[in-house]
Amino acid sequence: MQTLCNREERKDVSNHQKVWLAPCSHWEVVNRACPSLKRLNHRSARAFTIVETLVAMMVIVVFAGSALMALTQLNRFATAARLRTLAMGIGQQRIDEVLTVPWQLGSAAPAVLQPGTRIETNLGLNDDPLATLANGYGSAVSTLDTDSVRATRTTQVVALTTRTVRATVTVAYIYRSRAYLAQLTTLRTTDSF
Repeated sequence: MQTLCNREERKDVSNHQKVWLAPCSHWEVVNRACPSLKRLNHRSARAFTIVETLVAMMVIVVFAGSALMALTQLNRFATAARLRTLAMGIGQQRIDEVLTVPWQLGSAAPAVLQPGTRIETNLGLNDDPLATLANGYGSAVSTLDTDSVRATRTTQVVALTTRTVRATVTVAYIYRSRAYLAQLTTLRTTDSF
């Protein structure tokens, strides 16, 4: 015989009479249909076992640890990208100087355009005097990993003709025991022909 719940109406197959069933719970229907599930019903009503709790805690710990490692690596990538941007800015300053210094035809090239190599050392990549806690632009943790990042800017000027030079600016720095290099090149001619 089939068991129905919630006062549903059914026909009894044997004597063709209508039978009203009393309301019953879902588990009562399951237990009547399959008595072996009755034991599972009673076990699920209890609390978690210590093994289940430990497994759940281990899953949470592994997830939290991997999330922390991922966030730390993302922070390192962001710091490396910021330092690369600052190195490109230091190189761009020299390129702007090369491109904007006045150089008239027939006159000697300015000092910045004289052929040769000029090296500047100990340039701070993240030394921004405005980024301090006192004026609200700094952070207590902004320099934890980048205090000792110093750069070397090398400017090499090569005379291609009497009125054309090529300037190559290279900014080298070390971050987390790895050498980085940013290089910019430009051509410059006299202001008039």
